[in-house]
Amino acid sequence: MRSEFFAIVLFALSVGSAFAQERELSGPEIKALLPTIIVKGEGTSQRFSAVGGTTYTDHGRDSTGSWTVEGDKYCSIWPPNQTKACYGVVVEDAPPDGGIAVLIWVDEAGARTHATFSAKE
Repeated sequence: MRSEFFAIVLFALSVGSAFAQERELSGPEIKALLPTIIVKGEGTSQRFSAVGGTTYTDHGRDSTGSWTVEGDKYCSIWPPNQTKACYGVVVEDAPPDGGIAVLIWVDEAGARTHATFSAKE
């Protein structure tokens, strides 16, 4: 089911025009998508488990935390800090010519962090 959801999200993102379009994910969409993907940035990656664990790797160094979905927001806690941070999750469609799918974290102040994502193997 996870790979089917990932395929549906990618298909939905690719339908339409050849220009990148953004769509904010709902809470159920975030909860279904994150455990099926690997999010990558410059020298970083993040994996999400279906039971709420997450591992962030920064240039070979791992840190583990937990994640939940509250409303339509992705929320995470990274010990030893117990402060919860929540973000909107936006996906940018990949162009039909095989471009890369982009995930955008939007913090409470509106700052946006872009990363690419791909299906877990």
